[in-house]
Amino acid sequence: MNAISVSALIAAFVTTSLSIAVLIRERRQAQHFIYAILCFTLSVWNLTYFLSEVTDAPTLKMLNVLLTVFLGPLTLHFILSIMKEVGERHLKSIFPAYIGAIFLGILALFLLNNFPIIAAILDLYALGCVLFALALIWNSINHLDEGRIIKNWKYIFWGGVVVAATALTDFLPKTGIQFPAIGNILMVIYLYFLFQYISKGRVFEFEELMAKVVHFAVIVLTLTIIYLLLVSWVGNKSWLFVFNTGIASFVILVLFEPIKSASEKFTKKFILRGQTTLQPQIEKAVSHMIGVVDIKELSDKILSSFEQTFQSEHAILFLLDHAGFKFILRGESGEPVSQIKTILSNDELVEQLTQFPDPPLILDDLCQARAELPIGAERSKLDSLARHGEQIGVGIIYPILLDNKLLGFCGFKISAFFSHHQLALFQKITNQFAIALKQIEGYQRILQRDRLASLGEMAAGLAHEIRNPLGAIKGAAQQLLPPQEEGFIPLEVQNELLNVIVEETNRLNHVVSQFLGYARPYNQKREKASLNEVVIKTVDIVSKDLPEGVALSYNCNPYLKDIEIDPEQIRQVILNLLLNSIQSIENKGSVAIQTDIENGSQRIIITDNGCGIPEDVKGKLFIPFFTTRKGGTGLGLPICQRIIQAHSGLIDIQSEIGKGTKVTLLLPYKKNEKARNY
Repeated sequence: MNAISVSALIAAFVTTSLSIAVLIRERRQAQHFIYAILCFTLSVWNLTYFLSEVTDAPTLKMLNVLLTVFLGPLTLHFILSIMKEVGERHLKSIFPAYIGAIFLGILALFLLNNFPIIAAILDLYALGCVLFALALIWNSINHLDEGRIIKNWKYIFWGGVVVAATALTDFLPKTGIQFPAIGNILMVIYLYFLFQYISKGRVFEFEELMAKVVHFAVIVLTLTIIYLLLVSWVGNKSWLFVFNTGIASFVILVLFEPIKSASEKFTKKFILRGQTTLQPQIEKAVSHMIGVVDIKELSDKILSSFEQTFQSEHAILFLLDHAGFKFILRGESGEPVSQIKTILSNDELVEQLTQFPDPPLILDDLCQARAELPIGAERSKLDSLARHGEQIGVGIIYPILLDNKLLGFCGFKISAFFSHHQLALFQKITNQFAIALKQIEGYQRILQRDRLASLGEMAAGLAHEIRNPLGAIKGAAQQLLPPQEEGFIPLEVQNELLNVIVEETNRLNHVVSQFLGYARPYNQKREKASLNEVVIKTVDIVSKDLPEGVALSYNCNPYLKDIEIDPEQIRQVILNLLLNSIQSIENKGSVAIQTDIENGSQRIIITDNGCGIPEDVKGKLFIPFFTTRKGGTGLGLPICQRIIQAHSGLIDIQSEIGKGTKVTLLLPYKKNEKARNY
């Protein structure tokens, strides 16, 4: 047994492990299966070599030779599977490569014993396929722009060259030239980093590579020494060997974590110096987020951490809205270049962030990966992601995840180069941001609960005080309804006015009842009604007391069908929103209301060119008792929200200071449906 045989046995075990590791992944693609087959073939190839050297069995030697010829086509097939654009052009070369391997295998099966030179021909054929695969990689390197993708391919290319060269040196001892048996060991290391590439979409940076090598070497060396000290001296005493092996295993279990921790500290201090420099800034930013209870302050902190840590030129923050249907731009630093203010929750960017295994998402890498793809669904997806990056003005995006739920995402644009390992450190800040965000939501729920409790107390007293005069007004009006002698005002006019009084009194009494039941589910009286008629009647009421200088217009879609709603409640919502718009105009401007159809639901849009709503107020609009208007109760919009939600609908408010406000109501056709996202 020689050194090459031992290294072959080690390579057999490791390649088997890599084959199993890639097959038990959750998401597998064609390249993963080809890699697994390649590793398994290498495992059997090395194992048959080891056994043939130990036993000198001709059958094992024949099997080893036959497997050799298939290693070349499998390597070529794997390279083509990970280089999509090259793979499309050279896909036809895989089939002839396998046919050639099968032909040579059959030839060797019958003629190898008589013509030993056939074994050398098989070796040359396998080597030729490997060199052709390396040539394809080199060609891609020369035709793509510099970037992280090219850096990855250079690592893969030069690693392949070194492995191919050292594999040839394993045959030198057979010619009488002594050379260390390192071919199998380097092959295993190379396969491990190919495994990293197909798993994470990248290979390690040089610093990461050296850190991993030192880290593994320290752990393996330490554990080996422990075994040698406790097991090597026992000799032929089998009981002592078993006992000391158990003691050694126990000692290793005890010391493994401390050794691992010490090794990580060593590599971070002396090899990953960039990480050591960034670590204090990351920890400082994380500590500043603890205890923050204001979402605006928290957003400012994460954006400022981008500037302090990576000297970002531009940074953005998108957070999931309360309804969970879209992500809204909550913060932006640097020059405001983001062209997108909202991104739907089913967007391709959101899907990519949710599924991406190794954050952050570097859009430059995706753009270069796009060049390797043929025209099709995958390339279109990367095109869409690239456009998103341009529209929001960033190149690196981090998901904000908590319990595997995407709460938002943030990103920045930088001109300096940082390794993937350094960029990944920032994920600690986004993790703390997610925790702080959840704590703020809990804090706000407590505040709302307390306000609801005080609302119940206030509503009882308010309802009592208002219902007494309402009852008197209603009783007096009803006494006047019977015909009387004609007076100064015609009887018909009196009756009409009195009917209006009774109708409005009933409506006010209804509103007060709903106000009293704000903290409870609404008792609706749904019926088939025309949304257009509800809008027109409400506009007629508002138009009678319209201030001078204010124009109110409406545009109703004539194709709207009747919808299951409580007309009185929807009228109350529209009336409240129209009055808010009119008050924001300050007696000069216009208000427009229109109805439309959107994704199977009916939509009401109210727009004005008033003063707009400040950013710090937007998030508080639906909190009971919060008001910026003198004399306001702070209950108008919360009641509107409760009514719309009781109709399984959505309410959305978009506003910009100095330009106006747009309020959108979305209502489903039927009671048991929900309004779709818009």
